[in-house]
Amino acid sequence: MRKKIRYTNERVIIEERVVDFLPPTSALAKRELITKVTLELTPSSLAFFKKQAKREHVPYQRM
Repeated sequence: MRKKIRYTNERVIIEERVVDFLPPTSALAKRELITKVTLELTPSSLAFFKKQAKREHVPYQRM
């Protein structure tokens, strides 16, 4: 059984405000033009691309 969470009515004290130091999302990564192509791959080649895509956390179709 999980431990029960107890909530209190204490005041939350904010000590210091942190300035947003990250650049805007438009400056983080530029979008590239995408050209669609059709390929025929062997099952082993497809497995390789799926494995690499899983490692990079991207869809294998975008590799």
